Amino acid sequence: MKPLSLTAAVYLSVVTAVFAAHVEIATNESNINNQEVFNGGIFRSGQNTIEGQLDPRIAAGDKKAFTEIFQWSHDKKTGSFLGYNENAGLSLDLITKRKIQGVEYYELLLNVNEQGNGTITTFETFQIYTSDSASETGLDFSNLELDYDMDDPENGIDNSIDFSYELAGGKGQSGVIDLIIYVPQTYLTKTYAYINIGMSGLTNGWDNMLYFNEPLSDDVVIPEPATAVLMVLGGAIALRKTLNKS
Repeated sequence: MKPLSLTAAVYLSVVTAVFAAHVEIATNESNINNQEVFNGGIFRSGQNTIEGQLDPRIAAGDKKAFTEIFQWSHDKKTGSFLGYNENAGLSLDLITKRKIQGVEYYELLLNVNEQGNGTITTFETFQIYTSDSASETGLDFSNLELDYDMDDPENGIDNSIDFSYELAGGKGQSGVIDLIIYVPQTYLTKTYAYINIGMSGLTNGWDNMLYFNEPLSDDVVIPEPATAVLMVLGGAIALRKTLNKS
């Protein structure tokens, strides 16, 4: 690998320092429309209604609009979970896509079923490994490609998201979808996805990852993250990938 130039080193350190974060999305009424960008992936609450618009697939409240990837029950003592869709790899051909500012993203969905007023759940790990096999087993990803990670451990970045099921899912209760996650289509390189997630603050029932059955029609405009943020992050990611290949 070629050594970093001073300019590149400073640029990279500034960007990673700024965007390493523990953020809140829909933990109270004032941040119901918050969203975050981690390593090019976009995270927003299911009830994100910037400019008064809500994804109509969520607004309809129709559970037939979603397909489950996998579900889990948390550790009752710790309120935590770490795992992935070990039942089968998810074919990327099944996942709906959404174009945001000219970039195609895969849409993935998180739903939690919690209880208790003021319950805050923390989303701590979100990784996507890909493989050409649909039957990888065991929590050993050594033979798989890590194509997306909300963290950046090589640079000491550990990102996490706090959210409230009462607000993120809507209607003052655990709704259909709590978080929508957009991952750039070009990041995922092989045929099947294995989605590794870690959470804490879980209190009740089964939680699951899903995807939309149908893409959003082109005539519905969903709010987009700030262009400047995406441009800066995109530049940092492109720079890092270039350096890693050098």
